[in-house]
Amino acid sequence: MKQIHLVINLRTIHLQMYIWLSSAVQYIW
Repeated sequence: MKQIHLVINLRTIHLQMYIWLSSAVQYIW
């Protein structure tokens, strides 16, 4: 159970970083 929760957490962090990166790119352009 904890391992699955950790995987979901990592995916959420990855998604947030991807969105932040996209926003940063749009801001630069």
